[in-house]
Amino acid sequence: MPIVTDKSGNGQQIPDPRLGGTYDIQAIAFRGTKHELTISGTAATSAAFSNKCRAIRIAPNGNIRYRIATAPTAVATDEYLAAGAVEILPVKPTSQSDGTHLYNKISIIQDGAATGKVTITEDL
Repeated sequence: MPIVTDKSGNGQQIPDPRLGGTYDIQAIAFRGTKHELTISGTAATSAAFSNKCRAIRIAPNGNIRYRIATAPTAVATDEYLAAGAVEILPVKPTSQSDGTHLYNKISIIQDGAATGKVTITEDL
């Protein structure tokens, strides 16, 4: 059975004007866009998350290191996630001074000699 780690604040209520109030990040349905990356010794980066994405679910079948940013490149000292574990992380666009937004991506790299795939799923 996978280990699920919610690094979102464990039940934190987050304001969302689209919903007219707040939502509990643990109650999010992860049925949005799926990104699948191959685990290797070279960093792999997803496409940008949707402008409506508030959280992502990361599920690797090999040990990985990962970084989330608008232009990330994962390295061997980044956050660690073990094979079979699942993490739920909040994401939000970065506002620019001109009123535009930059959207986050995730970059992953193998930890040790791990290979396989990692699935990243956006919330609805």
